[in-house]
Amino acid sequence: MAVSNANLTNLESLASRVAGSRNARVCGYRGKCDSGRRLEQKVTSRSIRRHGYLPPDFRIGQVQVSLFVFVDDSSNHEHIARIESVYRLLRKKQMSLKESLMPSWILPRLVVLVGHCVLFIAPGGSAERDDITLPQWGVCAHRGASATHPENTVAALLEAVRLGAQMVEIDLALSRDRQIVLMHDATVDRTTNGHGRVEDLSLSELQELDAGAWKSPQFRGERVPTFHEALAVLPMNIWINVHLKGDEELAREAARQLATNRRLQQSFLACDQKSAAAARDVVADIAICNMDRLLTSEQYVRATIDSRAKFIQFLGSRPTALDQIGLLDEHQIRVNYCCCNSPEKLLELFDAGVDFVLVDSLEEMLRAAEQGGVERLKPVKRDKQ
Repeated sequence: MAVSNANLTNLESLASRVAGSRNARVCGYRGKCDSGRRLEQKVTSRSIRRHGYLPPDFRIGQVQVSLFVFVDDSSNHEHIARIESVYRLLRKKQMSLKESLMPSWILPRLVVLVGHCVLFIAPGGSAERDDITLPQWGVCAHRGASATHPENTVAALLEAVRLGAQMVEIDLALSRDRQIVLMHDATVDRTTNGHGRVEDLSLSELQELDAGAWKSPQFRGERVPTFHEALAVLPMNIWINVHLKGDEELAREAARQLATNRRLQQSFLACDQKSAAAARDVVADIAICNMDRLLTSEQYVRATIDSRAKFIQFLGSRPTALDQIGLLDEHQIRVNYCCCNSPEKLLELFDAGVDFVLVDSLEEMLRAAEQGGVERLKPVKRDKQ
């Protein structure tokens, strides 16, 4: 069956009016259709997102929906290309399909036929905070905008937000009086004008130090921030990668502060399994990035799945099982990669299925990501209480 221009026009018109949100599912399937059942060769939502065709969820009016794509002629590359253009239109989310345009009685079984393609839109679950959409992939500012600003400071975080990073990574440690501060190293020697171990200094002593002048005179006077101060400057729609540099006590307190600051929906703790268990004692469903890297990448992937983690973080300095990303996707585990400062490598990682790449050279990597179809984040600020 030939693909008619009329059908494509109708589908593109529908696609251009679908609004974005964040809680429904998208499943894509490519292969031979068997009585309307799901197809054998699965094209996952991750593989669709990798090429920027479709957000993972959206709404029609007040109804949460899911999208299933069936294509029974994968050799028709022109046809596939046209369907991909529809995905791009959906992803733009420029217009909202109001209930007046789509009566509620038709929503349970809306089927759009385009040649050999069927788009089936069915009601999904209810949405929570659907006014906030978190990025599906992108660039993570490693310790903030650390190439140009002093790492793990408010200045570095504000620059990451200004540039449009989709995720920020910060390191947390406990002071002598059990306050959470941002610090990567066990000592303050490298990133401040002070000396000594973080755990041996009180919060007031830490905040007397200069955490900026080591980077550049323009940052003289920058202070060691608390976790609360860091969260206060971050928008509601940026991912927060919270790397714990401590034990179970730090994990429990970090979980409490994320809950108190209502940041659980956008945050995850990067930690070992002991710390993850401690955090879950405080917040049962807190998101975890498994940092217990075992002997092989295959073991690391399996342990991450078994531990019910939501993220995994591969290290560029170790062999990485990028071929297992499909398995991680089946278990809805997002993939981080640390670290990359090569534009060419960045795009290769995205093509391989990596969700977020930790970088130091933030501006350069964001420009490269834009070339790959990743839009810079437009920050959504927290409503005043």
